[in-house]
Parts: sequence; structure tokens; C-alpha cells
Amino acid sequence: MVAPGVAPELVSEIFQNTEGPLGAADGSLYFSDTVASRTYHLDLKGAISVAREATNRGNGIGLARNGDMLWVEGDGPRLSKLDKARGYVNLLPGFRLFQPNDLIVDNRGGIYFTDPAASCGARAEGVRVLTFRRAPIVQS
Repeated sequence: MVAPGVAPELVSEIFQNTEGPLGAADGSLYFSDTVASRTYHLDLKGAISVAREATNRGNGIGLARNGDMLWVEGDGPRLSKLDKARGYVNLLPGFRLFQPNDLIVDNRGGIYFTDPAASCGARAEGVRVLTFRRAPIVQS
């Protein structure tokens, strides 16, 4: 919400398709550019940096209770996290996703995300628009 009389401030016009804003505990912001396949970080001083390259059109971003950053990747298609030893790993191996989109982590660590199964504006025959929940991440 914006207080009465306060105008929104333009941060930048360099992006192609911004999605999935995620506020961090320190007050900074992460967001996706699905066309560029990047996640950006906007720090408290207003500086923008690339937080992740090659996101597979990562859209929704979340933070697990243990601090792991999570993504739903439209071109993965997968729910992923950064593992310091193995890189970006699929949290649902073998589970068929079509084009996961939005993501949120609840206060108990449950991970919710949508999979609208859209492909070029058309839905695959027999495929429903679904919302999923994954149990909390227990260890990093």
C-alpha cells in the first residue's frame, strides 16, 4: 500500500518482464526477469545486482525457513534451490510440472506454488490448473 499523497518511485526501466518480488528480512528486494532468465537484488541503497543467472525463466522466488532461496522455473520446469555443494537442485525430482509460476513459503515452512500448465496461451488436453504444497525443508 502507498500512503495518501505518496507517489510510487521508478526503480529502473531496463528489465524485460519482472515477476516474483520477494522482500528480504533486511528490507532489500529480490525479483525475477523471466525473459532475461535472471534474478536481481535491489539493495537498501538502490543498487541492482544479478543474484542468479540462467534461472530457466524462474518466476516465483521464496526463502525457506533455513534461509535457502527457492525458485519455480518455468522452463525447468521445476522447484529448485541453491545447494552450496551441488548448485541448483530440483526439489521434486520425477514429479511432472508444466510451467510452475508463483511461489510462497508459509510461516511453518510449507512451500506453495502454482502450475498453470499454459503453453503459448493454450492448455494441454486433460491438464488442470493446480496449486501444490511441498513439505518444509528440514535441512540444507
